[in-house]
Amino acid sequence: MTQNAQNGVGCPEFSFPRWVLHALARRQRKTEFWTPDPSRLRIRSSAPLVFFGLALALLAADVLHAQPVPSRDPSSTHIFPAGGRRGTAVAVRVGAEAIPPGASLYVFSEGVSASERLGERLPSRGEPSLRRKPTEIPISRPREWQAQIEIAADAPLGPVAWRLGGAQGGTGTRPFVIGDLPEFIETESNSTFETAERISLPVTVNGQIDGERDLDFFRFTAEESDVVVCEVQARRLGSRLDPVVAILTPDGRSVSVETVHVGDDPVVAFHVPRSGEYVLCISNVTFHGDPAHVYRVNVSTAPFICAAFPAGWQAGEECEVEFYALSGTGALRVERDTIRFSAPSEAVQRLEIDERPNVLEREPNDSPADAQPISLPLTVNGRFQSDRDTDWFRFTASAGETLSIACRGYPAGGAARPGVALFDAAGTQLAQARSIECPDGVCRIEWTAPQSGEYRLRLRDLQHGVRGGLDFVYRLTVEPARPEFELSVAADAFDVLQEGRSQLPVKLRRSGGFTGPVELRLEGLPAGVQAEPARFPEGGSDATLTVSATADAIADSTPLRLIGQAGIEGQTVERVARCRQLGHDSEGVALAEPTTERLNLTVRHKPLFRLFCLETYQYAHRGTVFPYPMQIERLDGFDGPVTLQIADRQNRDLDGIEMFEVTIPPGESSVRLPIHLPETMHINIQSQSQLYCQGHASFVDRHGRPQSVLVVSEKRNMIRTLPAVVKLKALDDEIVLDELPAESQGRAGPREVRCRLRVDRTTNFPGPLDVELLDPPAESGVAMLPLTIAAGQIEAEAVLRLDERRRAGDRLTVRFRGTGRMADGTQVISECAVAFR
Repeated sequence: MTQNAQNGVGCPEFSFPRWVLHALARRQRKTEFWTPDPSRLRIRSSAPLVFFGLALALLAADVLHAQPVPSRDPSSTHIFPAGGRRGTAVAVRVGAEAIPPGASLYVFSEGVSASERLGERLPSRGEPSLRRKPTEIPISRPREWQAQIEIAADAPLGPVAWRLGGAQGGTGTRPFVIGDLPEFIETESNSTFETAERISLPVTVNGQIDGERDLDFFRFTAEESDVVVCEVQARRLGSRLDPVVAILTPDGRSVSVETVHVGDDPVVAFHVPRSGEYVLCISNVTFHGDPAHVYRVNVSTAPFICAAFPAGWQAGEECEVEFYALSGTGALRVERDTIRFSAPSEAVQRLEIDERPNVLEREPNDSPADAQPISLPLTVNGRFQSDRDTDWFRFTASAGETLSIACRGYPAGGAARPGVALFDAAGTQLAQARSIECPDGVCRIEWTAPQSGEYRLRLRDLQHGVRGGLDFVYRLTVEPARPEFELSVAADAFDVLQEGRSQLPVKLRRSGGFTGPVELRLEGLPAGVQAEPARFPEGGSDATLTVSATADAIADSTPLRLIGQAGIEGQTVERVARCRQLGHDSEGVALAEPTTERLNLTVRHKPLFRLFCLETYQYAHRGTVFPYPMQIERLDGFDGPVTLQIADRQNRDLDGIEMFEVTIPPGESSVRLPIHLPETMHINIQSQSQLYCQGHASFVDRHGRPQSVLVVSEKRNMIRTLPAVVKLKALDDEIVLDELPAESQGRAGPREVRCRLRVDRTTNFPGPLDVELLDPPAESGVAMLPLTIAAGQIEAEAVLRLDERRRAGDRLTVRFRGTGRMADGTQVISECAVAFR
C-alpha cells in the first residue's frame, strides 16, 4: 500500500503514465485535446481505474469550460456622491478598477473644477455581506479614491462629464450632476426601518447600495394632500444599481404609489393621505451590491412632468402644449401653456424645434380607411391614447421619389416605444422599423417609391394591447430624402501605447441615397502621435483608423475630434463623429445627450515590469496565511519598488480570501505574497482558488512628469485548501448586559465585561494564540485588555471595557481575532464574534 502524502488516504499500488501526471499538473493551463494510450497504463485495482476516469473527466471539463481571463484595461465605475449643489465644494469618492494611485481626474465643464489627481485610497464604507457559496462567475470590486469637485454658483444645471487618465491608460466619461436642491449624503448604517435617516423636503438624496444586506431608509414629513415625487437617477448615470423604490407608513406598511419609468429609472409619486412621517426605501432588484451601485433621488413636492403634447413644433410658431404631471393617484394631471418655439425658455428647452411644418394627429385614424392625409415635408405629433390605439397616415409619392421616414417616442426613455410600417394602396407591407431595434431608439425607413400613387403608414406602440395613455407621445417626420451621412464611435476614449499602434473602429450611417467615399482625419493629435490616412470606400459603412505613438510621446490624455469629409451634390461636407459616453442605461437613455463630439486619447507609458507566479497547485490550511512566491521582470531599466495587492477583477468568487499588501524593494525581483485563506471557506465547492494579483509602481518619466502604472499578474495563484488547524470560539454567543452581576453594573468608570473563549486545537498547532479586537467600530467605546492564550491552554477570558457611551438598548457585536504560528512558521488566524445587548 502507498500513502497519499497530502491526505493520508491509502490505495492499492498503481502508476500513471508520465503524460497523465504532466496533464494533471498543467490543469487549467492546457487546452488541447488528447487521447489516452491504454497500453501504457498499469492498474492493479478497480479503485485506481475509477480515480483515473475521474482525472480524465476533470481534465476534459477544464478544456471545455476554461475560465475567462479578467480584463486588464483600466476603467472608472462611479463617483459618489454622483452630484452636488451649485456654489458648493463636494468631497467625492471616485471609483475605478485597474487604476494605479495618483491617476489624473478630468472634468469637462465651465464653472466646475476638480482635484488634479486622485488622493488617498478610501476604506470601504458598505454594509457587510452574507457569506454565500462561491460560484465561478467573474467578479470585480472597485476601489475608491479621494477627490474634491468645486461647483461655481452660476454653473449650468445638469450633468457634466468626468474621466480618469494616466500612464496606465484612460477611461470613458461619466456624468456628475449639478443640481439646485439641498444635497443629503447617506451614512451607514441606515439599512433598517428603525435606523432610517431623517431628511427634509425638498432634497436630493445621494446613496450607495454597497453590500448584500444594504437597504437605504430615509424618514421625512409630508403634509396631507401633497404630491411627493421621488425621481431616481441611477441607470441613467451608468450605475450598476437596478433600483427599487418603496414608500412606507410610520408602522411599516406600504403606501400605494404611481410609478413611471424614464428609461430604466423609476419615478414614484404618492398623494399624501394624512400629514405625518413617511419612510423612503431604496434597494436593488437583486441581492448584489458594491460601491458602484450609486444613485441620486430628487424628493420634492414640485410637479414632475413626464410628457408633453405636442413634444415640439415649427420654429417661430406658437402652439398650445399640454404638460402631463404625476398626480400620485394614477391619473395624470394636465397643465396647459402656450409656447412660442423661438425665444429660449425653460419650457422650450424640454421640447423640440424643427424647420418643417408641424401638425397634430387627429382621431379617428385607427384603420387604413380612416388614415389621416399628410403632405410632405411634415412632422406629425401623435400619441397612443389607449393600449389598442393604432394611427394611420396616407400620402402620395411619385415613382422613383426617395423618402426619409423617422419616428421616435418623446421624451427619450419615456412611455412610448413606437414601430412604423409602410404599405402600398393594396395593403402590401413594403418596409418596417421598430424603435427597440435601433441603438438610438429612432425608427428609420429610407424608401424609394416603385410607382406613383398613394401609400400608407401605420404607427403602433410595441406594447400594443398592453399599455397606452396620454404620455405615449411620438413625433413622426416624413420628407424627401437628402444625401447625408453620420459618423459614430462606440466609446469616447481610446489608448495608444508608446512605440505602439492602436486601431479605432468607426461606423458610418448613410441616408438619402448617399454612397460616396468619406475621408477621415483626427484633429488635435499631440506631439509624437500620428494617424494613418483612412477612408470609407464607396458604399462602405465600416472603417478603421490606425493611430501610432513614438517613444517620446508624453503619457497623457488629449481631447480630439474625428471628422469625416465627403463630396455631396458638388459641395464639400464635413461631419464630426459622435462618441458614446458611459453615463446611460441599457436603452441608451441618459440625463443629457449620451454622445459627445469629444474623443479622448490617452498615450500609455510603455511597460516597466511584468508580474508572474508559478501557476501550479500550492496547498495550505484554511485559517492560515500562505506566502505565495511572486516574480517580477523589470523592463527598460526600471528599478523602483512595486506594491502587490489583490486584483480588482477576478474570474471567480474569492470565498473570503484576502491578500495582504507587500512591496517588492528596489532592485529585487521576487517576494512572497501573503494570502489569507479564511477558516470559513466553503470546502469542496471550488476545487481550488484561482487568484489574480496586481502590482502598481510610481515613477518620474523622461519628461520629468510623475506617473504611475498598474500591472495584473499574467499567471494565477493556484491554492488548494487543507483542513483548519485551530479554531477560536466564544462560549457565549450573546451577553445581556442587564444580567451582569450587580457589582459589575454599579462600578464607577468603564464597565468591564468578561467573554469566555475556547481554543479547539489540532496537533499541528500547540503554540500560543494572541487575541485582539478585530476592527472595533469607530466611536464604539469598546476596548480590550491584552490577551494571550498560552501554549496548550484551552480556555481563557477576554476582558472588555465598555464606556458610558453604551446606552441601555444598544446592540453591539464585537469580533475577536486570534493569531499564532505553526511549528514551521506559518501564520494562523481564527476569528469569532460575541453580541452584546
